[in-house]
Amino acid sequence: MYRILIAAFALTFMLNSTVVAADSSSAATPKSRRTAVVYSLFSTSVPVVVGGVMMNGEHSAQLGTGIASLGLILGPGVGHVYARNMGRFWSGATTRGIVLSSSIAVAAILIHDSKGESWEEGLPKAMLALGSIGLGVTICTVSAIRDIATADNLADDYNKEHGFQTLTLRPTYIASQRAPGVMLTLSL
Repeated sequence: MYRILIAAFALTFMLNSTVVAADSSSAATPKSRRTAVVYSLFSTSVPVVVGGVMMNGEHSAQLGTGIASLGLILGPGVGHVYARNMGRFWSGATTRGIVLSSSIAVAAILIHDSKGESWEEGLPKAMLALGSIGLGVTICTVSAIRDIATADNLADDYNKEHGFQTLTLRPTYIASQRAPGVMLTLSL
């Protein structure tokens, strides 16, 4: 039983591939689904991790916050730029930028407004400021995940617009036969 599962798992990775063909006289080149997702994922995660590590330092906390914020705002759209969809890149980056900056502005106003108050009086404003930042980061993270997840679809759209043919070979499960199989798909 385990041998079948291991073989099916290995086939999933070996056979899950896409080949894109183009006319030899075409100046445009086909875009890879996998490359679009990898660009978005790494352009987001690397700056966020580096910024997070820098935030723990005493002298580079502001720089780390800036790097992590830029990674969260601009990084998810890099796959969209790769797929030549600048509109989707700018709409996602603008949305994340406005949400994150406005939540930080609300938190700064609340914290500044509570200066000079006692601990008991300032605590509700500080908690509200923390909630504002948490909500902004949550909305930005959901938007980033959405942009990363849709980068491959935009690469497909680009390939269809430019007339590239796609041949896909994927392992599949045939429920009626209760057996694994292979699916070959050609899109024109």
